[in-house]
Amino acid sequence: MTVTGEQQIREMYESGLSIREIAKRVGSNYSAVRRALIRANVKFREG
Repeated sequence: MTVTGEQQIREMYESGLSIREIAKRVGSNYSAVRRALIRANVKFREG
């Protein structure tokens, strides 16, 4: 995943989308999106 892609994923997550919804929209899987968010130092929502 590119830095630009990771930034896009971060913005989607911060706008309120779930990891599963992001994965669906970008054609990836839950684990890959979660790893990208971790690399981007995103603070995960609770619940």
